Amino acid sequence: MDAVGAYTMAYNSMLQAGIALILSLGYRPKVVNFHKTVVETVREILGDSHLSAIKKFDQMRKSRHQAVYEAELISDSEAEIAIKTAQEFIKKISSHLQKKNQQDKLL
Repeated sequence: MDAVGAYTMAYNSMLQAGIALILSLGYRPKVVNFHKTVVETVREILGDSHLSAIKKFDQMRKSRHQAVYEAELISDSEAEIAIKTAQEFIKKISSHLQKKNQQDKLL
């Protein structure tokens, strides 16, 4: 397994879900400190009820940065946990969007 690649893909899927959430409200994240801005904006949108998931998202942001830019190692087990975390995070975003957009259920 390419643990760094798997971890990075899991994180990127969370990042894309966060971007989708932000865009769904008509906003665009600023380019400066883009990844951190997405995490902070998602925290503002979802609120404290999802704080645990957002903390994991932020931790994965930091770990991914270290792995990609500072050549830190990611273990296979860390990658597996990251994939599960990403799946749970995406479900939370999807659920939030469905609650906010009830009309989508009629399509």
